[in-house]
Amino acid sequence: MGFTFRARTLLGFVCAAVMAAFLVVAATGGPAAAAGDGVTIAAGNPYGYEYVNSATQKCLDLRDLYSGNGGWIQQWSCAGSQNQAWVDSNTASGVYSGKNPATGKCIDAYAGTHQQLRTWTCDGSASQNFKVHQSGSTFRFESVQYPGFCWDVFGSSSANGATVGLWECNGRSNQQWG
Repeated sequence: MGFTFRARTLLGFVCAAVMAAFLVVAATGGPAAAAGDGVTIAAGNPYGYEYVNSATQKCLDLRDLYSGNGGWIQQWSCAGSQNQAWVDSNTASGVYSGKNPATGKCIDAYAGTHQQLRTWTCDGSASQNFKVHQSGSTFRFESVQYPGFCWDVFGSSSANGATVGLWECNGRSNQQWG
């Protein structure tokens, strides 16, 4: 799975490509879907986009598809399920806000640094926005509210249910997503 960034000057093309890719994935679960401003993510989930950790090859997962505020974000073996589906609810260039389409809740870092990410009612706050940084064929997501802190599989654990939270950005594979 990988991302591709397109030049900002091609915004009109990107918007058309995003819609076309989304329709292909929605109809067929096809090979590519698009999210955000020019970010293309390989799809494997008929409900949205999966984020696969480079170190563990496991997916970003909303524990038990909890639909209330405070749902825990963890990693789990990729299964193409609704709790592993995400769409971008932000239209700003280079900024990502992950929303689970089944619950309508957004990934939120309101608990702070060195804490597990959770889901919360989407409100566009800084705690729900993440800058996207490319590193080779993968990406890391840096908190807007807590600059210098990125999505991280704590302890580089490969276990199902391992915590995904904010940790100092360090470029290691447990902070790389594709």
